Amino acid sequence: MRVPARSLQQHGTQGATHSRTLQAPRPARAAPRLSLRAAATQQSSSSDTPVDVLRRENEALKATISETTGSIKELEGDLAGLQAEVPERPASTAVATADPSTLQPEDFWSPAIEVPDGVEYVDEYGAITPVPDHDGTACFKWDDTLWAKAEHFKYRWNVFRNIRNAIDQNEGGLDKFTQGYKFYGFNRGEKDGQQGIFYREWAPAAKALALIGEFNGWEPKENHWASKNEFGVWELFLPNGADGTPAIPHKTKIKVRLETGYGEWVERIPAWIKWATQEWNEIQFNGVYYEPEEKGAPGEIAADKAYTFKYPRPPKPRALRIYECHVGMSSQEPKVNSYLEFKDEVLPRIRRLGYNAIQIMAIQEHAYYGSFGYHVTNFFAASSRCGTPDELKAMIDEAHRLGLVVLMDIVHSHASKNTNDGINMFDGTDAQYFHSGARGNHWMWDSRLFNYGGPEGGVDQGSLV
Repeated sequence: MRVPARSLQQHGTQGATHSRTLQAPRPARAAPRLSLRAAATQQSSSSDTPVDVLRRENEALKATISETTGSIKELEGDLAGLQAEVPERPASTAVATADPSTLQPEDFWSPAIEVPDGVEYVDEYGAITPVPDHDGTACFKWDDTLWAKAEHFKYRWNVFRNIRNAIDQNEGGLDKFTQGYKFYGFNRGEKDGQQGIFYREWAPAAKALALIGEFNGWEPKENHWASKNEFGVWELFLPNGADGTPAIPHKTKIKVRLETGYGEWVERIPAWIKWATQEWNEIQFNGVYYEPEEKGAPGEIAADKAYTFKYPRPPKPRALRIYECHVGMSSQEPKVNSYLEFKDEVLPRIRRLGYNAIQIMAIQEHAYYGSFGYHVTNFFAASSRCGTPDELKAMIDEAHRLGLVVLMDIVHSHASKNTNDGINMFDGTDAQYFHSGARGNHWMWDSRLFNYGGPEGGVDQGSLV
């Protein structure tokens, strides 16, 4: 598990990052406090209406805020007496600076975050925790009924531990392993002194592989064919043009043409594609090379500019109140809603309703809209029905500004059976990413099941952003 540390950097400048650790004697813990719901309903009677309960909840919330404010002031006084160094706060909340008479209830349960203009939010992560030294039954202390399945837990834990150890020993550690997107798919880089685009794809059973798309008229030239290494990874480098322009223009369609082990020629969307779109008069999706050349200012939303995050993640709330949402289905009009419309129209409404977190469904691209996002075809692509990847980033950044924690409902266990616009049978075999035969088919979802027994089948993505 990686523990994120928050940092803010002045946009356009680079400087050393200083971290400080605060250590002080811990005060004795107070008696456990009732939840707002419990405090509000403790004195309720059968004749109470929901409005009565809500009033008591609001009173309990005000009391909690008052108590917390007092505790903070007391702690600050103790720290001052100890002459302890207090970490700087790069971002402040609107509640701390606003006129109390202008505040709304949501300003207390989801305080908005203020960040000066021109400041970029940059994620920093601490060290990954080592594998705990137990046999897989440590969690039974919370549920002793699990002892009936102890042997199976031990078996699964042993499989995990062996795979994790192999990753640490052979792949440079779990942190590097989870950043495969920086190696596979399309990435800018340099080779032999030339700037250009690297394309890499793991397709061990393929006999030949080339890139095709609008950039070459859908017919590969001699330098558009990739070479395969001993691990089944295909690699291709496309240098920039003489004028410095990329060989593949931003937002142009692209696919990979490959020869399977059975001699069949097929076309696929690159497995690590960042964006896939569907034309109004076509059924199948096309991969799209998505790589804006210009970086926008923090918080700036501009066409063909990469979005730069401005706001840090909100502080961890004492209790989550999660609103599960589907961006496309959130409009009051009979249409597919967009990330930017959701940002402007729906997020403030969710916050006013008393939620402090959203859980977004159907983020990964899925050809079948009726699957509610559970038949994923492109695992690293933001659903194009609602906008671009950078517009999704802008929506998430706005949620953070409003004090809303963002959870993404990422599908890990199975994938769409689609072959032409999905990853099923990518290199012509049914066992490239999935279990072969019946074990690799989910009879209820009519989908493919990943083989997590090997590192290539582990589609690893974070769900908390």
